[in-house]
Amino acid sequence: MNTKLASWLYILPALAIITFIFFFPVTYAFILSFFRKPYFTSEISWVGFDNYKIILNKPYFNISLLNTLIYGFGAVLIKATLGLCVALFLNRKFIGQGFLRAIVVLPWAIPVFAVCVIFWFVYDFRGIGNIFLRQLGIPPHHWLGEQSAMPSVILVNVWKGWPFFFLGFITG
Repeated sequence: MNTKLASWLYILPALAIITFIFFFPVTYAFILSFFRKPYFTSEISWVGFDNYKIILNKPYFNISLLNTLIYGFGAVLIKATLGLCVALFLNRKFIGQGFLRAIVVLPWAIPVFAVCVIFWFVYDFRGIGNIFLRQLGIPPHHWLGEQSAMPSVILVNVWKGWPFFFLGFITG
């Protein structure tokens, strides 16, 4: 059998799965975005770009877009920087290097649900974070209810995700 044909035969199932799982739903959602369909009815009507005009004119759209960009770029930038710094430090030979590398990867190995529960106990008004602040004489803080919500959420994302960047840098 021709090796080029064999290569395509091997990759064809993966391409079919990717097309079915990713490209089909994205394309279908894009097509549906040009229609209006009220809930619990079978009626569907063409509206063209009206849905996009409506969403772009919403007062909170720009704020949502800005928050998304801050969260995305902020979290990735901090995770990449932290991962690179720790990878550079742990790339040197010293006693306990393997043990520290294993400890560093632990947050990444913890399931997301468990991380959420852990930080729920930290961020609760009567939680560990505010207990620590009270010990320092600082009044309690509403971690997720004020302007500090974004840094608090980014912190959870960074804590969970920076070991992935560390692994990428340490193996590269």
